[in-house]
Amino acid sequence: MYHEDLRPMGTIDVSTLASAGYDAHLLHRPDLYKVLLSRIPAENISLNKKVVEIEQDEQGVTIHTSDGKAYRGDILVGADGSYSAVRERLFEQLDKENKLPITDKTGLTAGNICIAGTTRSLDPVKFPIVESDHTRFMNFVGKGKAHSWMVFTLPNNRMAYIIQEQLDSNAAKDITQLRKERLSPEAKEKFLKDVRDFHIKPDDNERNTPQGNNNNNNQPTLGDLLDATEPGLVATILLEEKMFETWYHGRTVLIGDAVHKMHLASGQGCVNAMQDAVVLTNCLYEIYAGKEPLTFERITEAFKDYREQRYSHAKIQIEIANLRSRILGGQVWL
Repeated sequence: MYHEDLRPMGTIDVSTLASAGYDAHLLHRPDLYKVLLSRIPAENISLNKKVVEIEQDEQGVTIHTSDGKAYRGDILVGADGSYSAVRERLFEQLDKENKLPITDKTGLTAGNICIAGTTRSLDPVKFPIVESDHTRFMNFVGKGKAHSWMVFTLPNNRMAYIIQEQLDSNAAKDITQLRKERLSPEAKEKFLKDVRDFHIKPDDNERNTPQGNNNNNNQPTLGDLLDATEPGLVATILLEEKMFETWYHGRTVLIGDAVHKMHLASGQGCVNAMQDAVVLTNCLYEIYAGKEPLTFERITEAFKDYREQRYSHAKIQIEIANLRSRILGGQVWL
């Protein structure tokens, strides 16, 4: 971690991180998508579908999509992200039945917004750090400003970056207005213009740290990384947070960001979604294997088991991510 003037602030050693005995690895998310998609028969994927209505009873569940089609199954898994249509439809049903907790009637909140992207292959002469055998993270905290920025290396001499802005506490309350104002093309252009001159280090050696020398004209900036990124691969992202209490009802169950949206500071959002999927699959397998018929009561039992295994862990991860966002974002020093 560095101050804005590139003076070292501290170090977080992540080399010992492991999950279930495996080392931690970093990869570009589109590369992960390719691996996952390669394991799924193409005929099992339908694209450009929007869920507009859910009907469920003790015999099954049906979803209706915006193109006028309907699909019926034993269970419905809402894995459709922060603004889950499945969650919205499910909560509408529960609210009509007066079964929706008060805390679930309020929407997401967002304390931060960020720009994220991944560069093309960079010149190792200008950015020696890209040739490192291990991933290098460098986090910079702005002085007297609401910005912090992180850059890190990827295979093939690429670098990824996350440029974060802490939002005004009042602005963060109205998520609908916030999305309208801050996710527009004009707002994105202004964000990019504001951060172009923020300095970064080309490697992690102290010889590239000015330490009081204000002549930083030759120092690489975020603008260099932005210029090395395809325009369509620079994303503006609201960093919403929310822990919902209702994870399932009837034959419908929620996983991932649809039920526990956490800040990206810990890099645990996608990880927890996959853990949800594994635990839910195991719970369903336990009630299904060798037992017929698949009754409504046993499905409810599986959903309950899944929530009990995952709820406390996800809640802790949200709290850790929130704390880490404040440390990496520098709010504790502003």
